[in-house]
Amino acid sequence: MVKPSKDKEIKMEQRDIEKFRKHMGLGKTMKIKNQDGTEDEFYFKPLGCQFLPDFMLLATLLDYSGSQKAELREMKNKVKVGKSTKEELDRKYDLFDDLNSQKMLEGNNATLIVSLVEEMVTNSYPELDDETKKAFILNNFSSLQTVLFELNEGAKSEVDDKVLKKIEQVKAARRNA
Repeated sequence: MVKPSKDKEIKMEQRDIEKFRKHMGLGKTMKIKNQDGTEDEFYFKPLGCQFLPDFMLLATLLDYSGSQKAELREMKNKVKVGKSTKEELDRKYDLFDDLNSQKMLEGNNATLIVSLVEEMVTNSYPELDDETKKAFILNNFSSLQTVLFELNEGAKSEVDDKVLKKIEQVKAARRNA
């Protein structure tokens, strides 16, 4: 372990640097089937930390709202005591997932998703020309969006309720401005 000293510049040893690398986000492979039945693999890197605020904003849209969480808790209790079925609870989850997914496709949210997907592709394949990149994204957007959220899902798990409330306040202020 490297200890700081007032008089000396801190020099990290290779094993210290490797500790950081072990805990960095790993990439994700996406496979696309070709017409002949073979598959092509693409390896995507997670977004850099500078994109975390944007991703956290999108993650709040996928997260259940307070009223949705309350309704789901109530339904779970009803299932426990036999006043509702697991199938009804599953349908409610699906409904809320659909509603929250629709929010993702509204105006600025959709633009933000596209720009984050584009950044992920650019970060992973910097040598790719713009025309090829844009055509690839257009033709594979759904799969790329899934990869984006899987790669960066740690951002969502780190968001606590206070941060979510603050983000909602900022979004409301933007809408009212």
